[in-house]
Amino acid sequence: MDSFNHMSLIDSFGTIYINPNVDKINECLLNIFDDVTINCPHRDVSLTDYESGYVLIYHHNKSLALDNINHKHFTIRTISKVALDNAYHLYSEFRNKNIFYIKNLQWE
Repeated sequence: MDSFNHMSLIDSFGTIYINPNVDKINECLLNIFDDVTINCPHRDVSLTDYESGYVLIYHHNKSLALDNINHKHFTIRTISKVALDNAYHLYSEFRNKNIFYIKNLQWE
């Protein structure tokens, strides 16, 4: 198995999940808006695909960001006002390695 052919999810508490399933991703996304994370310094959830280097980050202010850890000159892209249901869908696409779909969204 290729050592970079995996994903990791980091929740608002800083807990890392390797190759998370859809239920875990949805749970972490939902927790962003729960009182349980109110004191977390970073109320967001990031999902990293180590093979491509892309990182998808959903913030409590309902903004979505796309970064690439493999390219230091990559410009972080954002989308504002992303509903939670849409975030679920986008994280599912990203988890299924549909990077082309994610990269071709209407980024600001």
